[in-house]
Amino acid sequence: MIFKSIILNLVCVSFFSSAYAEFPCNGAPGRYLQHEDGADGGFVANTAYVEQDAFGRVIPFIAEDAEVCDLARVSGHAILSGDARISGNAHVSENAEIYGKSRVCGNARVFGKAQVYGDAHVFGDAQVFGKAHVYQNARISEKAWVFGNLQISGNSEISGTAMISGDASILNSAAIWFGTHVF
Repeated sequence: MIFKSIILNLVCVSFFSSAYAEFPCNGAPGRYLQHEDGADGGFVANTAYVEQDAFGRVIPFIAEDAEVCDLARVSGHAILSGDARISGNAHVSENAEIYGKSRVCGNARVFGKAQVYGDAHVFGDAQVFGKAHVYQNARISEKAWVFGNLQISGNSEISGTAMISGDASILNSAAIWFGTHVF
């Protein structure tokens, strides 16, 4: 399982070492958004989905250096800023915020008022929701669920089928794997 997490994480960030690193979404065709107020928006691959209203205006806020790649979806009033990158079949929705150099990829979902920032990664089939904060170098992977008012930070790793909820903080280099349920 840990090997699988490592492989998924490498796929999630592999574009940094590719020949296409200077091109958004690994050189995939797409467009840069222009926000209604005239501000430059981020890059959206042609295969990705960003919700629009009836007048064709983009609803989520996708900042200038953020990227929505592959078949990823961003909807609701989600915010992507900094160098955030959403890829694979990932879905960021509602009032979720993804910023810094964070990554959401694979089939991961981030929704509610959750925040993923710093250099945090959410990947595989993981879900982060509620008011959870995942930050610094934290990794949420496989089928893990992180929700409630949690704060996951440092080099912490939540993976497998772990479900973590409540008003807790998981800091430093904590590792919670497999079928662990903490409420």
